[in-house]
Amino acid sequence: MATPQNLNYLQFLILSSIKKIIYCSLIMKKILLSSDPNGNLDLLLPKVTELHNKNKFDLMLITGSVFPSTSSTVFKLINDGKITVPLPIYFVDSSDMSVVWAGLYPDGH
Repeated sequence: MATPQNLNYLQFLILSSIKKIIYCSLIMKKILLSSDPNGNLDLLLPKVTELHNKNKFDLMLITGSVFPSTSSTVFKLINDGKITVPLPIYFVDSSDMSVVWAGLYPDGH
């Protein structure tokens, strides 16, 4: 094990930096962030797919009004496979519909 006692200070700093780089490369994730889509997931998801295909993100975070406030077919299209969700998406919804969806899906599924 390299310690400051058996290495000069420069060697110790270099080894420490290499260990940090290796450690960070193991845990770093590419995260795609989105602000308020205003319930327009049908417009957002194709762009997300395009960006993900180019950059290979690990996950996506969305904040704001994620759910549509009016009747929307976006979830039916997702369930039918007509709109693909290419990566895990996590969100914090601020719309009125979040209360409705939380009641329908209390465990998040």
